[in-house]
Amino acid sequence: MERFNNIGRKLSWLAPIILRLGLAVVFILFAIHKLTPASAGQGAAEIEQLFGIGRELSRPLNFYTGILEALIALALITGIQVRLAGFLAGGMITTIFVAYVNFKGLKLTPDLYRDVGLAAAGFAVFLLGNDRPTPRGR
Repeated sequence: MERFNNIGRKLSWLAPIILRLGLAVVFILFAIHKLTPASAGQGAAEIEQLFGIGRELSRPLNFYTGILEALIALALITGIQVRLAGFLAGGMITTIFVAYVNFKGLKLTPDLYRDVGLAAAGFAVFLLGNDRPTPRGR
C-alpha cells in the first residue's frame, strides 16, 4: 500500500491536467450534440422546455451554446484562459441544473446529478487555474 501512496504523491501534479482534459472531453461531446443537425432539433426543444422560450429563440440559443461549449473545450485543451473556461463550464452546468430542477423538480435521475459533479469539476478547474505540465518542485 505504501508503494501505491508513493506513486500517487509523485504523480499528483498530473491531477489538474487530467481534470481539465476530462472536462474538455465532456464539453466536446456537449458541443457535438448541439451542433450536429440530427440532434440540434432535440437540443433546441430541451432549451425551449427548460427556459420557457419559443422555438424562434431556442434554436439560435442552442447553436450559440454549442459554439460556447466548443470554445470552452478548446480553451481547456490548449490551456489558454483556463480559469475563465472553468468558471464558464461550472456556471453553464449549474444554470442547466437549476433550470431542470425548476422545470421538473428534484428527482433521483443519474443524468441530473451527474451535472453536480461536472459543475464541481468546472469550478475546481477555475480554482486550480492554469496548471503547468511539469512536476512541482523541479
